[in-house]
Amino acid sequence: MKLHPLSLTQASFYMALCLLSVLLSPYSEASDSIKTCDKVVLSGPPNLPPVVWTDYKTMKGAATDLLTQTLAEHNIATSTEHLGGYRRVLRAMEEGRIAMTVGITRDKFPEGVASFSDTPLYNHALTILVKRDMVEKPQEIRDLLELKGAMPDQLAVEDIFGAHSPKHLMRTFTPNLALKMLAIGRVDYTIYPDMQDDLFVSLMNMEGQFEKLPLLSATIPVYVAFSNQLDCALPLDKINQTLTQAAASKQAQQTLNDSLYKWMNYQLEKRD
Repeated sequence: MKLHPLSLTQASFYMALCLLSVLLSPYSEASDSIKTCDKVVLSGPPNLPPVVWTDYKTMKGAATDLLTQTLAEHNIATSTEHLGGYRRVLRAMEEGRIAMTVGITRDKFPEGVASFSDTPLYNHALTILVKRDMVEKPQEIRDLLELKGAMPDQLAVEDIFGAHSPKHLMRTFTPNLALKMLAIGRVDYTIYPDMQDDLFVSLMNMEGQFEKLPLLSATIPVYVAFSNQLDCALPLDKINQTLTQAAASKQAQQTLNDSLYKWMNYQLEKRD
């Protein structure tokens, strides 16, 4: 059989095909190498009990428990790591050292760092506390703008005051510090998730010292944040479907109640 030499056009065409296959091969290998996650690390800020809290070794809380149960249904093992405040947790998310977190409001995440669950696991109502013997109590939100206030660091000011920015609002790293400041008169009011302030008032034996003002309709939605920096793939559609079902069920409230008792027992043991 007589072989005919390739024309210049044919030779250029085949050379282009060879070059294209070489260029694409790393992407094919990278795509094939991305496996489904079979074990992930969870973390979160430790200052939103009973939803998220810590014993300074591992993360605890209702959201952590719900998330662990959900991932187990999809054959994904979990471990938790206490990192400290939300800034350290965010840094770990950016670096891909943890797979997901709960308890950080979505506005705190830099763009592109994380994806979020379709629905929040919990919604926390917010409340304003003042000293019961305060002479002129605020009657509406704008009355707070000139007063001294304190609130836990993880809350978003925009969710509470809208476009108005209070002039003297302090952020506290430890969540019960704002109540202590209110008790000794260093601030005029505090803002807390409704269930959380009741926990701290009871734990610190401050019953009867404060009054809740019905000025807020804002809530804190507690979403799950999934890191976009992982070297494995999460089945997010399936996880979201399971989380949505869990959040709407009695299981979520029961898990919250269980976590509440666990946190109270832990605090009492620490105090003793």
